Formats: sequence, structure tokens, C-alpha cells
Amino acid sequence: MTGERWFSEGRAVRLGRRLGGGGEGEVFAVARRPALAAKLYRPGIAASREAKIAAMLGGGMAADAPRVAFPQAALHDETGRFAGFLMAKVARAAPLHELYAPGARKRAFPEADYRFVLRAALNAARAVAAAHRAGCVIGDVNHSGFLIGQDALVALIDADSFQVADGGVTHLCAVGVPEYTPPELQGRSLAGVTRTADHDAFGLAVVLFQLLFLGRHPFTGVSEGGDLAVEDAIARCAYAWSKRPGPLSPPPSAPLPDETPRGIAALFERAFAPGEAGRRPSAEEWVAALAAAEGALEVCGADPRHVHFGSLARCPWCRIEAAGRVKLFPAPGAPGSAPRPMDAAALRRRLDAIALPSSFACVPPEPLPSSAPPLPTPRQVWLNRAGVAGLAFMMLCAAGLVWVSPQSFLMAAPICIYGYGPVSGALAPRHAARRALKRLDGEIAEALAVRRARAGLDAAWTLKAELAALAAPGSRAARADAARIRRDLARLSEMAAALAEGATARDPEIEALLARRKALVEDLAARGETAPALALPPPRALRDATRRRAVESGLSPS
Repeated sequence: MTGERWFSEGRAVRLGRRLGGGGEGEVFAVARRPALAAKLYRPGIAASREAKIAAMLGGGMAADAPRVAFPQAALHDETGRFAGFLMAKVARAAPLHELYAPGARKRAFPEADYRFVLRAALNAARAVAAAHRAGCVIGDVNHSGFLIGQDALVALIDADSFQVADGGVTHLCAVGVPEYTPPELQGRSLAGVTRTADHDAFGLAVVLFQLLFLGRHPFTGVSEGGDLAVEDAIARCAYAWSKRPGPLSPPPSAPLPDETPRGIAALFERAFAPGEAGRRPSAEEWVAALAAAEGALEVCGADPRHVHFGSLARCPWCRIEAAGRVKLFPAPGAPGSAPRPMDAAALRRRLDAIALPSSFACVPPEPLPSSAPPLPTPRQVWLNRAGVAGLAFMMLCAAGLVWVSPQSFLMAAPICIYGYGPVSGALAPRHAARRALKRLDGEIAEALAVRRARAGLDAAWTLKAELAALAAPGSRAARADAARIRRDLARLSEMAAALAEGATARDPEIEALLARRKALVEDLAARGETAPALALPPPRALRDATRRRAVESGLSPS
């Protein structure tokens, strides 16, 4: 597929190496555009996905939810047929199960402690909340749809499978994983089912449980009456950690409900209890609860590797490891040992040195010189206008003469024939140039908007706010791993540099459009017309939610 020619928004797209694939298509890197990936559908599938992708593009979902891999632009083949789409590339991230499984976590996230796990859970809830705000229902919520980076940021992938409504048409999500499917949908064909955000809430709760309880599934445990399949346990609402009597109880080597904050435990009860369909905790509720829980973390007095929720009689990780089970977190001195702290004051100084704009105007550079002829002098413009006006007046007089005296037709006809060419020649190109200028201004505004949307303004301020929270006086999080913070600081510096460059860097596509506009403006000026100024889109202001988080972290986005 990489040898074929593909196009997006009129521009050629060259594919790079294959990144992955599945039953519906394959994903490739995009040459010279490292922030993007391309998904190409297999033959016979593209046509059935075109309307859904168009609905997602029309809704601007990629700009509204940058941590969700929504389509950013459609891909077409050389014949113009829809073939797939471009999306943000999620780099240097691992599947969710490599974080919550202790053995895999040591390999994929050797420096992660429970602070990291909790932050990943919070960011997973944020990603689902963003997808819902964008107007989608995920439908197939499961562990494979979440990718987690070394900075604990979480991305949602496979967005083209989400359910989206477009006018009176709902493009459904026809698949699901039984272990994440709510009781009311267990055993049913999902092909014709309209999913809801409440259905997503069940799957999200399972994902969050697996993270917070280090790989345990909420519907697996010790059974009194023989083995109980996960799907059957879900159908019976047999939540193993519930306070209600049931057929399942937690395994002895697992975290217990009273080892989590009451608010978190109560949300899990609501998510998994019978009769709660339609009233399950939303993603936004999880965001609020998990953010509050971060302030309740403490470091174990017996083992600095262990971070747990406060006010407990005993560290849950010490209890589990003492039972002879696998070591949950790396040993001191080993690769991925307990994190070394970073001085909060030093972190604050580093943050103060990284300047971020509060808006992204993306003012275009001066266009390349055009090959338009020299502009006429004011006298030449006046003479041209006077000549055309004189001919037009003579034509009107001749027409009036024919109206009064039809016998004068033979005398008036030569005047009209002589004047028609210069007058129509002066008016028709002028109107065509105005129309072309209007279309071109629309293309320029769209190109600027796309470039500005990819600048990552909100993501940069969010990362800076999260780092500022670590530097807050008295913050327990100030003991977070220094290596991880340094990586985040380096990433923030790169984002700041990209934002600064983005407003002034030369863009060949935009420059070509501006050069065409300059030629049209000069053409209109040669005809005595003044072209309107280019109406640039307003600066992309910092979102209110991001601004609020930055202010709460002690930053001033101004």
C-alpha cells in the first residue's frame, strides 16, 4: 500500500512504515509528518465507513479532544475514492494491561509507582470524558483501546469504531468485549444496538478497577459454588468487592475495598450494582473523584517504594507482598527502583523559564513575490475608468435613441458593438477575480485553522499545570520521580518551542495561497478595484478549563 498514491485535502500523502493493523485495515506512519498516522481500510470496508468519518470530520472532534485519535482528514486514492483517514499518531505508548499487570509493569514502566497508576487512571477517565463531550459514544470500551505513555498521559485509539450521530442518522458501534459489556447487553447481538454513555460508564469502571486494583477484574474472585465465568458474573451483577452478599469474594492477595477512599469505593458500587443501569458514574464523576484521591496518597513508612491511600492501619502492598506473592514494585537499587525526588523550588524555577503563549494567532509570513505586472499609476487607473465609463454612457444613449426612434437602429448598432467589448471586458474579469479572491480567502483561513489546531496549545498548558502541582509547597507529589519530571520538562520545552515557531515559521502551502492572493489583489488594482483585507481567523484562545487548571496550579497564562 505504501507504493500507491494517496491524497488528503488535495495534497499528496506519502506513507511510511506500517505501524499496525487489524481486521478492518492497516495503520501507517506519514512521511515528513511525524505527528500523524494514516489508517487505510481494506477493500470492501472503506465505502461503509465513509459517512461516519465524514460526520466526525464535520463535527471537528479532533480539535475538541486531542487525546482521542479522531480522524483529522479523509484519505482518497488516485481516482478520488475514499480510502481512510489521517489521525494523530500516538508514539511511545503501551497498552493499558502493561501498566496494571505487575510483571509487565516492571518491563514497560519500570519507574512507575502507585502515584503513576492513579494518574493514568485519572487520565483514562479524562480521555473518555473528552470523547463524550465531543458527541460520541465509545461503545466498545476495553483495555486495548487505551494507550499509556511514560508521562502517564492516556490516548484513546480506534475512534473510527465509536458511535456518532449525524443529523437523523446514527452510525453504530457493532462490537464489544464481553468482559467490559454491561449486564443489560450481555449475550445480545450488538449489531443493531444504540449504545449510550451509561454503557460506556460500565466499561470505564472496569478499566479503572483493573488499574487501581493492579490487574484484578471486578467480576473475578473466590466463588463458593464453583467457577463462575466473567460474562456470567457480570450478567448476575456479582461484583466480587461489593458490600452486598454475593457468590464472589475478593482473592486474599488483592487490594480490599476499604483500602481505597470511600468516594472511589462508592463509585465502584454504583457502577456494578444491580438496578443501576442508567445511573452509573459518568466519566466526569470519575475525573473529580480520582483528582481528589491524588491528595490522599502517602508513602509507606516501611518501604519507600510503596505509595498508598492514607489513613490505613497497614500498607496494602506490604500485606500482599508478605503473603508471598509477586513483588508489586521494583526493589531499591534495581532497574526502576524507588524514584529519586526533585527539589520543588528547582522545578518551579525550570517552569518559570518556559514561556507559553495564552493564544496562538498563527500570523502568516509575507508571501513570496508574485509574477504580477507592475501596478498602474493613479493617472492610468483614472484614464481607464473614464474610458470605460464614456463608452458605457455612449451605449446607453444609443439604446435610448433606438427606444425613441426605432429608425435610428442602424446608427446606434455600431456604437453598441464597438463599446460592448471594452465594457464587458472591464466588468467580467473583475467579477471573476472577486469571486476567486473570496474562495481563496476561505482556503487560507482553513489552512491557518488546521495549522493552528495542531499547535497543541491546550496540551502544553495542561502539562505545565500538572508539573506546577508537583512543585506546590507541601505537595506530597513533590517526591515524584525526578527522571520522569525531567522528561516532562524536556517535552514541555519542545512544545513551547513549537508554539513559538508555529506563529512565524514558513509554511509552503500557506505561502503558495498567499502568493496567489497577492496576484489577484494586484489584478484587481490594475482594474481600479480595491481588494478587501485578508480576514484572519481570531487567535485560538486557551480553553477555559485549561486556563482554570493553570491558574489553580499557580501559573498565570497571560
